[in-house]
Amino acid sequence: DFLEGRHIFASLSQEAKALAGRLNVIGLVDGDPPQAIIEDSQTHKPYFVSVGQQVTEGLVVSEIRQNRVMLDLDGQTIELSL
Repeated sequence: DFLEGRHIFASLSQEAKALAGRLNVIGLVDGDPPQAIIEDSQTHKPYFVSVGQQVTEGLVVSEIRQNRVMLDLDGQTIELSL
């Protein structure tokens, strides 16, 4: 399964899995606040986001770490690695 390498949890809803499968972290920017650059592979649109900002379709950045971004979708946590 191609999602296995993306470190998403098996308990995620189909909607969360589908969104996570479309998104790729393409960069992280150190700063105050730190930012993540996330690309939606379906629309090819990049999002420059900080903690608390929405990426797409209700998906909100909850944490930006050294090589990964944690996203929240209605209480479900999705982890995307760089």
